[in-house]
Amino acid sequence: MLLDKSNDIRFNVRPPLRDERERMKLVRNLNAIDVIASDHAPHSEKEKENGANGFSGVETMLPLMLNLVNKGVLTLEQLIEKICINPAKIFGMNNEIGLNEKANLTVIDLKKEWKIKGDNFYSKSKFTPFEGWNVKGKVSHVVVNGKLVMEDEVLNL
Repeated sequence: MLLDKSNDIRFNVRPPLRDERERMKLVRNLNAIDVIASDHAPHSEKEKENGANGFSGVETMLPLMLNLVNKGVLTLEQLIEKICINPAKIFGMNNEIGLNEKANLTVIDLKKEWKIKGDNFYSKSKFTPFEGWNVKGKVSHVVVNGKLVMEDEVLNL
């Protein structure tokens, strides 16, 4: 949705990237899309040089989508629906926080401005086609099954 086709073999993904016209059509029709997800497919530099499909997406998806929110392409509520509520419904998962329930949640600093740098990724792959992109909004805390696994942008596994 944010990239168009390129001759760079490192941008090899399935389905393949389309031209700018098709990309813009996708952005214009976001209201018809129920789920926005990342096919997080990190590959080593050597694997990418050999044409492996995919690249790291889990660390960039949310800030890139927040850029669309900041540009008025979709609302924050729509984004939450598409990346959290609807996927949970589809997979029959509880997406509510309740007393004595093990929470799964992400805390986001919506005002934090930063530059995407693959070298700072937690993923095994440091390659990203979004290298150097400026974004606004960053995950600060993550709770998985009631356990704090990221605090103040530091992963604690």
